[in-house]
Amino acid sequence: MAFAGKGEDKLKDVPWRDAMREVPHIDGCAVVLDCTVADILPGGDHRIVTALVAEADVAGERAPLLYHRRRMAAMPTR
Repeated sequence: MAFAGKGEDKLKDVPWRDAMREVPHIDGCAVVLDCTVADILPGGDHRIVTALVAEADVAGERAPLLYHRRRMAAMPTR
């Protein structure tokens, strides 16, 4: 939840390295997507950003996390 709060340096206490066109690659993440913004749409009191994926780096068999209703959970496996 390091990125949910306000502040300048959100990567300060998060282990990461440079990868793919200067996109931070957070240690232990399941995937890194390097994207270009395609459109920004109105969504009530939010904005919806759509993007085109330029590059992807998938880290083996790591299971992705799901964030829903302010909670994190592991994705169910098939």
